[in-house]
Amino acid sequence: MKKVTFFLAILSVAILVYGIVTTKEIHKTFEINDKTGLIIDNINGSVKITGWDKDFVDVVVTKKTSRGSDALENVDIIMTQKDDIILETKHLTKNPKVSVIYELNVPQKLLLKSIRSSNGSISIKNAGIIKIVHTSNGSINIEECAGQIKADTSNGSIIAEDIEGSVFANTSNGKIRLENITGFADANTSNGSIQIFNAVNIGNLKTSNGTIKAHILNMSNNVDIKSSNSLITLYLANTLNADIKATTSSGKVQLHDFPITVNDMSKTKISGLIGNGGNLLEVKTSNSNIHIYNDTDILF
Repeated sequence: MKKVTFFLAILSVAILVYGIVTTKEIHKTFEINDKTGLIIDNINGSVKITGWDKDFVDVVVTKKTSRGSDALENVDIIMTQKDDIILETKHLTKNPKVSVIYELNVPQKLLLKSIRSSNGSISIKNAGIIKIVHTSNGSINIEECAGQIKADTSNGSIIAEDIEGSVFANTSNGKIRLENITGFADANTSNGSIQIFNAVNIGNLKTSNGTIKAHILNMSNNVDIKSSNSLITLYLANTLNADIKATTSSGKVQLHDFPITVNDMSKTKISGLIGNGGNLLEVKTSNSNIHIYNDTDILF
């Protein structure tokens, strides 16, 4: 009985020690010029970037673990600057059980070349021009930025708002919402919904087992809008010129006071011209309905 009691006492101490979160903070600043770019490659943690009106980059990196302070040394943070500022997380042992959080304040003119992480979210606000944002098992949120943005994750949502440029969003098991985009809005997901509002140019919108709700102002290319087992709702501008072909199975295609010159129409399909015709707008779903409205009736 004494041996059992002694073992339980040791186990209780171990749980207590490993339940305590230990942190280590690293702080550094970088001067920039007009050609400076930013590259972040993180592992197992979040990234938060915020724009400010100062002419240098301020970086705070926090390492966290519940495995004791020694475990923090199993992860190295490498910060270098040549032409670009490069911030990297390096694991020195396999699965060190350490998470790493990057928090940056950056000048709004800075080029964010590649912002990557895993098992963590990425948030960027009012922070300059963006090229690539990538994570896994985490969400992506981008606001008040610019660029031809490629945003990619898995098991997480993507939200981009007030973007001067285009957004190409790709995820799985997560929703996508793109709003106030001055260029293309292109979205691809599975098991998640897609919402597009006030994008100057619409790209392809594809999901499975998720609804699609899209406001379409203009089409400079052929556009595919596809889902399965879910509703598609479109709000079309009166100024839009396009060919349209909308089909569903086990559902209905319904027009709601939007003018289309119909070539072929039945309960489950419609084809014809919007305005003077043009690029093809092809809309498909299964086991659900397609609704087409005038964009004066938008409900988001």
